[in-house]
Amino acid sequence: MSVLSRLYYRYDEIQHFLHETFGLQRPLGMNEWHDVVKLYDGPPEGFEAWLWDALEIPRCILSIASYEPSAVQPNGYFACDYHACPKEYKSNQARNNHFDVAHLGTRQRCPDCGNILMNHNSLSRHQRWNCPARAQI
Repeated sequence: MSVLSRLYYRYDEIQHFLHETFGLQRPLGMNEWHDVVKLYDGPPEGFEAWLWDALEIPRCILSIASYEPSAVQPNGYFACDYHACPKEYKSNQARNNHFDVAHLGTRQRCPDCGNILMNHNSLSRHQRWNCPARAQI
């Protein structure tokens, strides 16, 4: 992964957190991000510090480690890492879906009919097979 890609994904993760938790601005899209990056004219070693200042990301946020879910348990299950959550899942994907929906409140809205679904895969399946708005097209 390139340095710019790594920085973009770090920025996107931080800004999503700030947006969803505190109502701050939504993350920039990839094109908007590149517009900001193109403004830098200093030496390469100063780029990252400049970038966080330009994007108005507080320094204290940068020290927070990214969420990394735990690995498979000895019993073969994937345990939810959320405080006091006892749930375990047979697959990493199922655990991640649970975490996103139950603890982060993440949902996907169908752009065609407005139905709210649990994750991106559910949205794709819904649009393909169950969306009433798509059935009318």
